[in-house]
Amino acid sequence: MDDQADIIYTPRLRRTTRWAATLLMAAAGAVPSALGVAAIKFAHIPVHDHVYVFVVAAFVTLVVWGVAMVVAPLLGSGPLRDRLAEKIARKPGGREFVDGAKFVGFAPTEKLMHWDGDTDWDVGFLKVVGDCLAFWGDRCRWSLPQSAVSSVELISQPDVPRILVRWSQGELSGVVALTSRAGPTVSRAKKEAEIIQAELRLWLARADGHAGPAWGWPPTELDAPGGREIGDIGLTGCVGGLAAIVIAVTTCLLVGLPAYTAGLKALGIMEAIAVGWPLLVIISEAAVAGR
Repeated sequence: MDDQADIIYTPRLRRTTRWAATLLMAAAGAVPSALGVAAIKFAHIPVHDHVYVFVVAAFVTLVVWGVAMVVAPLLGSGPLRDRLAEKIARKPGGREFVDGAKFVGFAPTEKLMHWDGDTDWDVGFLKVVGDCLAFWGDRCRWSLPQSAVSSVELISQPDVPRILVRWSQGELSGVVALTSRAGPTVSRAKKEAEIIQAELRLWLARADGHAGPAWGWPPTELDAPGGREIGDIGLTGCVGGLAAIVIAVTTCLLVGLPAYTAGLKALGIMEAIAVGWPLLVIISEAAVAGR
């Protein structure tokens, strides 16, 4: 394990990145409607044209939301990669290792868990060196001999796929879960994950004959405390999620109902979305995350 004082991807940075992604999703759903409301009120658009503003706002929302969906999961990966590469390059052999390596996330468990909002316990660089699969990360460094790897499989997920590398050596065994953090979009990460899987399977099919680095075995789930299984939100999270829905719906009614009942239906709906959507996203995140 690396010196904890030297860690770049700290819990604070993880939470900051998670909240930045949350705010991006909130803005993507609310800003087009807010702009529509502003256009109607400040440009004094006639009532019979409100529906056209609503249609445009709805179309823009779909486009912006689609972009946010593919960008948010990998938000901040580029700067994080650069900072980590600089950190590793300062260590003996680090610059040579980073050159040509894949930037990935690593979790020492098959179960989908999160640590401070991120499903990767560590981030770092992955590379095949001789007969070893080597990882040099922010928190740890490890290497897996070819003879210890039993399988490599790609697991589909809603956002970024995971590559599961199963290994065993004597009484030791474990799973290395890898995600591509190539960024900046989910589609780019998916393609990169498929490339990594293909390269690892090709590596398993041939013997190199050259010894790789002896950095020790990958950490196991016991070495990565503080993780929480996805979906394990507990009673507080459930209550908080329901409260978020109640608050958001109530706010939507309070904000949008006056205009709606006055016959300005398009305006009332956009007002409700502009205020209620970000409340729903932000309060839900705070309640479910529980931190």
